[in-house]
Amino acid sequence: MQNTELSHLYKSFKSIFPTAHIVIIDHTGSVIMACENRCLIPQTEQYSGFKEILTVHAPTGGTFYKLSFPLPLSNQLFLYIPSKDIEDVLTAAKMADSVIQLFLSRPSQSVQSVRQSDTMLLLDHLFHPSTAEEDTYTALLAAELGFDMSLPRAVCIFRIEQDLKNPASKISSTRSILQTIHNFAASSGSQDIIGAFGNSELILCHVMGAESDKDIKLLENIYTYINKNYFVSCRIGVGLTVTDIGHYCDSFISAQAVFRYAQNRPDREKQIYYIDDFLAEHLVYEIPEHFFEHFFKNELNYVKATPIAQETIGALVACNMDISMAAEALFIHRNTMVFRLNQLKKQLNLNPFHKDNDRFKLILLYHYFTKKYNGNHSSGEMP
Repeated sequence: MQNTELSHLYKSFKSIFPTAHIVIIDHTGSVIMACENRCLIPQTEQYSGFKEILTVHAPTGGTFYKLSFPLPLSNQLFLYIPSKDIEDVLTAAKMADSVIQLFLSRPSQSVQSVRQSDTMLLLDHLFHPSTAEEDTYTALLAAELGFDMSLPRAVCIFRIEQDLKNPASKISSTRSILQTIHNFAASSGSQDIIGAFGNSELILCHVMGAESDKDIKLLENIYTYINKNYFVSCRIGVGLTVTDIGHYCDSFISAQAVFRYAQNRPDREKQIYYIDDFLAEHLVYEIPEHFFEHFFKNELNYVKATPIAQETIGALVACNMDISMAAEALFIHRNTMVFRLNQLKKQLNLNPFHKDNDRFKLILLYHYFTKKYNGNHSSGEMP
């Protein structure tokens, strides 16, 4: 949130909670705004990024409810309410949270709504081109909105799933989450293109900089903030980086596909998936099946008829060809895994540990087999 928005939010809280003490800090703990008589409350504010309710005691006497709310990009609001002034602190907390969500969701100007509508039209033309001539209109629309389409961008899809078991999930509106993405993206410049397709799929066409670590960190910060502060589950798929208007459709399709590819990798701490990490899966889905049937005919027949081969290959691929980790995943001794590997070498005529080409062929075989027989491999096994 900008300083002007923070100031308006601060004034709103003062009018809603007239006896409360309000403090807003940044991520370093520095005070941005605070009440005049701050000496009357405990000065223990630290940025956490979490919502919480605590009971604290003032140095001059008296008990306060300390309500904490994170604000994008990386600020935090603290609301100290005298315990004698309220009967139900949870109701006060819900009211305060609703006010914050209202500020996050409403556009600051009516012009912004018009711009957002034009931006959605631009995204629709980028992702669903009908004719080559339409690229000219798309380029003109982008120029009118101030977007430099020669910059390298990757389509990032945010898939949002509401927590249906939690009644408070209704508070987490798509517009509010979209505004959160806007706030974070603004820290890296004004050339990101942002919009929403329905209530469950939000779009960020992010300008990829020379330092990829910054782009990764930005997406991780947005991912963490949404999952912490909204009653939703968020996953992010990142597509190809493109610089040509005609290729945005490819980036969008690859960002959608990465969610399907990621089903075989359920052990990731953060559900942020990059197409660059799924080369083998992408090839399997893009190359016609008859090519794989030609090159892997004998191997497919052997693997289909041999369950032990299926689980062995699945564990090796899932564990990045680490024999010890694969053996542990299958609850077998390492020597047993070595024996199985030697059997695979003989039957498939592949040596994946000493030949890079054979290793890649085994990985492709695994993913094609997975695709063809549509198995569930959450345990690291092939079907």
